[in-house]
Amino acid sequence: MSVDATRRAAILRIAASAAAAPVLGATVPRQDQPGARLEVTPEMFGAVGDGSHDDTVAWQSALRTGGIICPRAGATYLISRSLQSKTGEALVIRGQAVRGLGKVVLQASQAFTGYLLQPDGAYDVRDICLVGNGRDGCYLFGSDKPGSATFAILDTVDLRSADILINFGAQWEHPLLLSYHRIYGQHFRTAGIVLGGLDGDARSGESAWSFDTVAITNAGQDGIPPSGGVTIDRSSAINDAVRWSSNDTPLFGWLVMRSQDGRTGWHVPPNWTPEARHGREFQASKVPAERWSYAVVRQTVGMSLRRAKAVSGGVVQTEYCGVGLLLTGIIGFSLQAIYYENRDRFPNPAPALAAIVASKSFGTINTGWVEKASYGIIVRDRSSVEVGTLLGHDLGLTLSAYSDGDEKSLYIRRGLINGEASERSTPLL
Repeated sequence: MSVDATRRAAILRIAASAAAAPVLGATVPRQDQPGARLEVTPEMFGAVGDGSHDDTVAWQSALRTGGIICPRAGATYLISRSLQSKTGEALVIRGQAVRGLGKVVLQASQAFTGYLLQPDGAYDVRDICLVGNGRDGCYLFGSDKPGSATFAILDTVDLRSADILINFGAQWEHPLLLSYHRIYGQHFRTAGIVLGGLDGDARSGESAWSFDTVAITNAGQDGIPPSGGVTIDRSSAINDAVRWSSNDTPLFGWLVMRSQDGRTGWHVPPNWTPEARHGREFQASKVPAERWSYAVVRQTVGMSLRRAKAVSGGVVQTEYCGVGLLLTGIIGFSLQAIYYENRDRFPNPAPALAAIVASKSFGTINTGWVEKASYGIIVRDRSSVEVGTLLGHDLGLTLSAYSDGDEKSLYIRRGLINGEASERSTPLL
């Protein structure tokens, strides 16, 4: 009997008896448990897990069973094509602790593009590390296909080095009952977490979302400039014309920043508006005789949440990105604590617009800390945000900004900004 035939026979015996050898922390379902899902390992289908052999086919074969995937502790699986869950079945993965030698890693190949793991509806993924190749078009988890789900769970997941770490596109009708717990993401070109895309319609019902202990950081990543370079026309006494060109069209567009010495104190020009982000020219206002150094970098976002109701968060930390938390059409959000910081880098600064941008959103933030941003909180487009205590340091412009429009307010009960107390007992309109 050939090696392949022997392997197939072994798999059939395992499935028939439901008596596969247990994986650490896993319980094998018995035959007398109606509806119990079979637990399988990628190794049953030929995975090696040494970080060198391509384990894509083995993983995809395991996913096609619709069973619970229990990867081997300490294994690193090299993946060269998107892994898709079985149609109509929840994606369920039970890995090992993400810390220490026992962690399970899915590693994208150098040429990989697409979604490393792509669920088709509900998902429950725990204790796993997903690592990309740092290229545009490399996403670690998510989908841009239409769909919906009743449950979406990520628990103790480590994500690194991708264009977007978690990305659910505009057509994805994201689920009722979403829970992200102990999520750590680092090193992305565009965003850490994107839920709901940036545009397009979706049905009502995306609600009951919970985020607890989420840390997204881009420390060590310089801002990405446009490929065609930047030119500055300083001939006007009241405006500097900043122009740039690129074949790239980033998801969140570009960000114009300026500094007096070209090394420190980077911030956006005071007349910068989000509507300018997809252009190729910006007229930066200035006082006559001022001379600024300018940089254009790709706008990045730590977490972008769109079209959801009843959203709660415990601790949310976003660092070294243009916008820490972008809320669009979020109705009834409540965050316990948010932390945002940035640091100057040169020659190209990291983008640093604001810790929070709320658009068409309503909710509360209990407390927060903001360090080195152009603005602390931007509230726009008929939004209302109430903040308990907000501490800020080294803000390039001010605590808050407002675009044209109506019915928008920011209410801060207690603030300490750049070392000065700021108490506001009435909404700012």
